Amino acid sequence: MKLAFACAAFVVFAAFPARAEIDMSALYEAAKKEGAINIYGGGPKQPYLDRAARFEKQFPGLKVNFVNGPSNVLSERIDKARKDGKPEADVALLQTIQDFVAWKKAGVLTPFKPDAWDQIPDRFKDADGLFTGHSLIMIAYAHRPDLAAVPFKTAKDILNPIFKGKVISTYPHLDDATLYHYTKIAERYGWSFWDDYAKLDSKWVRGHLGVAQSLEKGESFASLDQIPSGNKVSTVVIPDSEPVTLFQQTLAIFKDAPNPNAAKLYVNWYMGKDEASIVARDGSWSPRPDVAPPPGQKALKDLKLNDGYVAFMNDDPAKLDALRARFKAISGEWSGVDVR
Repeated sequence: MKLAFACAAFVVFAAFPARAEIDMSALYEAAKKEGAINIYGGGPKQPYLDRAARFEKQFPGLKVNFVNGPSNVLSERIDKARKDGKPEADVALLQTIQDFVAWKKAGVLTPFKPDAWDQIPDRFKDADGLFTGHSLIMIAYAHRPDLAAVPFKTAKDILNPIFKGKVISTYPHLDDATLYHYTKIAERYGWSFWDDYAKLDSKWVRGHLGVAQSLEKGESFASLDQIPSGNKVSTVVIPDSEPVTLFQQTLAIFKDAPNPNAAKLYVNWYMGKDEASIVARDGSWSPRPDVAPPPGQKALKDLKLNDGYVAFMNDDPAKLDALRARFKAISGEWSGVDVR
């Protein structure tokens, strides 16, 4: 598998020497004096809430305060709180990799290498220990063959007239992973593909959970924007003839974290093999190669991947803005609710 970051900061040329394991007992005692941890997490909220319950059970006396929402909204809130002199977030777990690169440049992250650090391939982590991928997420296609019994093997199959009024997507100008995913489709089939897609009268939602729910209810028959972990009823299509999109959720601890010891305790616990296995069980890939892929899925090394998400999101901002504007012209302004 070739999944390399374009940014030099992600490349490590020398192996780390063996490091002593973190003393979790001492860290827990220090964290109990803080009493809480403030986590800002993008994406569907339920996995975070389930994880918070497990953490609080394992570490009595610590309360997880969780703030959920779109990653780009959360990063703005984090920055505003810091600018106002009232930092809130201890740990951020977000899709917007460009924020972590910017935070590193601004010097607002604290270096922390959990015990799992040496298990994580260099391509998924910052060389200076300031942030790391914690969950690798696939965007695949999906359809309901019970509602539309037609072949669905490539992106172009969604252009079948049977799907008119019955396709759904997140807003690509608001979701960076979908923006990347749809740009790769345009590179493969040309922008005329999206001209044809616009004729299908797609539904648009904010949040991939909304895509899964619409397919589950039968309101929509197909999507090019399905995260497999959210799938309940529809058939997930991982094409053989096209690369499949992969993006990573990234985490970091802030230098001005109100609860720094609780933050380190949480990150070290979460990046351990037990929690990484739950990430995989729930439908995402762990960056740890010693953790099996999600049930029924292939290992990443056996898949053809669109794996340039990090470089894409750290490209010329004007280019990204132009792409957002182009897709916004297709989807229109966001309306409705944010489905988390």
